[in-house]
Amino acid sequence: MIIGFFSFLIAQAQDIEIQAKGRILDQKNKPVSSSSIEIFLSDGKSVKSQSNTTGIFGFSSKKSVSPSRVTVKKAGFLIKEWRYDKERTELNITMQTEGQKLKGKVEGEQVQALRIMLKGVNDFSPVETDSRGNFVLTLPQGYELSPEDEENFFINEVKIPKKDVKLLDGNTYIKIIRSQVKEIPKTQVFVWKDGKMRAKTAISIDNEPYITDIQGGFFAKNMVNDKSKLEVEPFEIEKIKYEADKNVLNIFIKDKIKAADIAKTTEKGNEKTTENSTASTANEEDNIVIDLQDFQNDFDDIVEALEEEKRFLAEKSLATRSEISKLNDKLQNGNLTSEQKQSLKSKLQTLESILEENNEAYAQAQQQTKIVIDKMREAIVQKDSLNSLTQEKLQVVVEESRRDTWIASIIVTFLIVLTIIFYRISRKMRHQNAQLARQATQLQEAFEQIKVKSETLEQQKSIIEKKNANITASINYAKR
Repeated sequence: MIIGFFSFLIAQAQDIEIQAKGRILDQKNKPVSSSSIEIFLSDGKSVKSQSNTTGIFGFSSKKSVSPSRVTVKKAGFLIKEWRYDKERTELNITMQTEGQKLKGKVEGEQVQALRIMLKGVNDFSPVETDSRGNFVLTLPQGYELSPEDEENFFINEVKIPKKDVKLLDGNTYIKIIRSQVKEIPKTQVFVWKDGKMRAKTAISIDNEPYITDIQGGFFAKNMVNDKSKLEVEPFEIEKIKYEADKNVLNIFIKDKIKAADIAKTTEKGNEKTTENSTASTANEEDNIVIDLQDFQNDFDDIVEALEEEKRFLAEKSLATRSEISKLNDKLQNGNLTSEQKQSLKSKLQTLESILEENNEAYAQAQQQTKIVIDKMREAIVQKDSLNSLTQEKLQVVVEESRRDTWIASIIVTFLIVLTIIFYRISRKMRHQNAQLARQATQLQEAFEQIKVKSETLEQQKSIIEKKNANITASINYAKR
């Protein structure tokens, strides 16, 4: 029951709805804005989003689900590649500029809705054929088709033989014959746990994400008969079994968490509380309360799981004893054959063995409950001691704060006095400057008056000189 309880919690964590982010850039690492993005998820669902002016977009998904295919609609661009970082839940898309368009046609049976891919060109964004097998493949800018490309075409992820691909009309049209294409059958995969097929379980096969349907199965592109290439989180792969005649792969999983790990969980909570004893800041008390709250939550969950298991074991013991009692009553019946008695004795031994194991498990659960309670008591004692230590340190911090406040008050008072002195000096200087300005104005006015008088004297001097010259000229003329 404990194992099942923790498995349930982990499964719930895997199904948490998350907000993933992404960014779409061109080949020069410049954002591609206003792009319509559709993301096809490994659980069969799809979500749509649109990039903003910086190329950033977001979408909702579950933690256990990853994108399996991405399409982008943006005029003049096509997808070059995309990468999804599961740890950071981030999808990065690189776009490339469109070039010429290659028209083509698939001939043969069932030519509708086929995914056409040219390796190195549209690996991440296959184009689909219409009802007549026609398609249009947009090439990157500057890409030149050549006869060597004839061997790089795929239909539904299956490579087409070169002899069935023909480039025509100067490498601007392509014809593909599909009648001879033999698709590799997909492997049917089933995931088993505790003898039952497990639905809605995320699994990775050779780094390719899948998720089981409600029946506990799915179809994989490739058959992988190697445990090292399989991953089913948060479980451990116990064994795999491949049925070649049916092309079916069975994967048997079990829980990683064991009942014995409960003590480690309590020790972890204990370590959380102990580590806080070295803290030296005023926030230490808050950290202790938070850590103890986390430990309290773990404690409640573990005790509840243990009590649930004890109830289950008690009910199982009661039912087993009832079955044993019924078998004993049947053995008392004298009409039974020796074979029937032997069969009943065998069943009785099996039930007695189950009852003994059940009693041992109950005793173990009882012991685990005692261990958890003891650990919680120790944590509470340590918390009290840490609270006392924290109070002392907080007192020291308060005293230091008072001292700092006193020093700050002195500095503020000193600054206020300096401000008053500077204000008075500034006011006095402004008064002196005003006086100097008035004196300068008076001097300027006096200068202007002197300048006017000087100009008047110059004019009078000029008149006198002219008169003197005329008088001199008259005297000189009279002498002649």
